[in-house]
Amino acid sequence: MSKAKNADNEGKTSKKHKVTAMQRVAFEALTGQIGKGRVSVAKALRKAGYSKSLIDKTPSRVTKSKGWLQLLDEYFPDEVLNQKMEEQLNAQDIEHYTFSSKTPDSEIKKIIKGFGFKLFRISRTGDVKRAYFPKPDHTNRDKVIDKLLKLKNKYPADKHEHLIAKVEVVKYGDTKEVEDV
Repeated sequence: MSKAKNADNEGKTSKKHKVTAMQRVAFEALTGQIGKGRVSVAKALRKAGYSKSLIDKTPSRVTKSKGWLQLLDEYFPDEVLNQKMEEQLNAQDIEHYTFSSKTPDSEIKKIIKGFGFKLFRISRTGDVKRAYFPKPDHTNRDKVIDKLLKLKNKYPADKHEHLIAKVEVVKYGDTKEVEDV
């Protein structure tokens, strides 16, 4: 192995696995790297030439293989994912409140600040004023937090074991049939 390759792999404990041509075609089809747009796992596997039997019954043989995981690391390194998650954790939307055009700007600023937001613009259209401000994008933040908790196995419900027990009910004593009325 060359010094350059050694330097690239220094500090990494993951072992390189052989990625098959079929895995690469399926992965690239799935991630939109070739062709147009994204496709389902089944379509991506079909496009790569996998058998109908594998696609219908055990696609995880491909998507959980060492080669597939290698492709995930190659295309989506942890540093990139961490950066994107950080961006989403800090995501904001632009929101606005509408006021009467008679409301003084100082009053609008006071109201917006009172809600904990930072006003960045007031526009006037006809008889209304709109106060624009950034607000946290809680939907995106919740999604990222959910993903992080799943990645860190912090959902205890996913770890519960399901036990199956057979219960047999036995009646003792006299039983009489009751006639329907």
